[in-house]
Amino acid sequence: MSGKLIDNNRKRRGRPKTIDYDTTLAIAVNAYWSKGIDGMSVNEVCRLAKVSKPSLYREFGNEDGLLNAVFKYYGAGFHEKVNSVLNKRNGLEKNLEDLIHFVSFSGNQSISPKGCLAEKGYQSLERLGEKGKLGLEFCTHGTLDVFDEWVARTHDEMSLGKDWNRKLITEFIFSIFTHAMKMNGLGSSPEKIKRITTLALSPLVNRLN
Repeated sequence: MSGKLIDNNRKRRGRPKTIDYDTTLAIAVNAYWSKGIDGMSVNEVCRLAKVSKPSLYREFGNEDGLLNAVFKYYGAGFHEKVNSVLNKRNGLEKNLEDLIHFVSFSGNQSISPKGCLAEKGYQSLERLGEKGKLGLEFCTHGTLDVFDEWVARTHDEMSLGKDWNRKLITEFIFSIFTHAMKMNGLGSSPEKIKRITTLALSPLVNRLN
């Protein structure tokens, strides 16, 4: 018997896959993002994804494993979007204007869900197990890394004193960005988010409209 046939036989053993992993994960991300961690349950995720709870647990282990995958999936997509905003190489002021436009959701108010899934994760931190917290940390550190790389590239263009090192600037921008995303999740208008974020980020440049 050939090695390939043996491998195929081994793949047929055990429980067959009963759910589509990627589709189920995408539905779970949208569900937790829309309702928040405390506002969503595994049973409701199963209902929305049209899968059984045992099938879901076979793929993800338990809700903690599911949330780990949810935060990582969300984080990977989110980091890609922020990277695309900051890596246009149009200069500091244009980058900041694009970032403010992005974080205020000014371009498309039909975008849903609102707010930041990571921020909602921190609001429900007590509910998360170890795996869920690791997924949340992956999301947070990834966003910080995106800003850190951008600050490293644009630092010389910034209108800040020597006391502002790269780490401080990164954390400063991250805190403003996080607050803006929270405002969006709470239903603040794009114009209000834009004005507050513009004012908060204005120390980085001499002129920011």
